[in-house]
Amino acid sequence: VDDPALSSSSKVAAGLYQPMTFKRTVETWKGLESIVFSTQFYQWAEEFLQSEFFHPLPMFRLFSSFEEQNNWSLKSGDSYFSKLIGEENNSDTDGCHHPFGYGRVFHSGYLDIPQLLNSSCSYFKSAGSFLAEKINYNELKFSESKIIYKSFTADKIIFCEGWLIKDNP
Repeated sequence: VDDPALSSSSKVAAGLYQPMTFKRTVETWKGLESIVFSTQFYQWAEEFLQSEFFHPLPMFRLFSSFEEQNNWSLKSGDSYFSKLIGEENNSDTDGCHHPFGYGRVFHSGYLDIPQLLNSSCSYFKSAGSFLAEKINYNELKFSESKIIYKSFTADKIIFCEGWLIKDNP
């Protein structure tokens, strides 16, 4: 159930992914593990939905100081971090001036979020499993073993409402 008139974080997301937090040059929480899992899932989803929305691409971090460059260099020499990032390059490329160099981030890219949402929505509509409307909480029926909403029956319900959860009784 989704109200297409409402804004959502998915609709405005850039879809970029990578395993690092750049400020301190550290791996995000379970960064590599999450990306390995996500890669497998999104490749499966592309095939299942017969759509293309998962785009692995290299990402580069431009350094704004020698300190950033040095921290990156130290980390990229570490046996674990060398799986996540590569040594910086100090030459200008393609007209991009970066006097402090840059480093490469592995396991990065982007999801074409509009394509993913459209493909998913089309699939759920064709399966008769999608309602394009605002959920009416008064129509939810709960029993010990199931939840019923209109013609749908489920074992569980997940509300992805963001800040609008405040209106959910």
